[in-house]
Amino acid sequence: MYVCHCRVVNDRQIAEAIACGATDVCAVADACGAGIRCGGCLPTVRSMLAERGLPTDDHLKVADIRAQLAGRYLAADEVSA
Repeated sequence: MYVCHCRVVNDRQIAEAIACGATDVCAVADACGAGIRCGGCLPTVRSMLAERGLPTDDHLKVADIRAQLAGRYLAADEVSA
């Protein structure tokens, strides 16, 4: 099932990112791109993290995630979007 429609990321890709070591929302975003555009997928990403006993970073907004990933994953135009 698609979780992030902006980045066309499905639940299996998010689960794989978590299985490969993504331990929080920013790490998932860095690994697969989910959660860096509109933020509509963040509740599902957080739920998938919580199911595995990982931090959900409920306080982080999309702008916070983008700021943490700036220069690593995001193109310059996406940071300002």
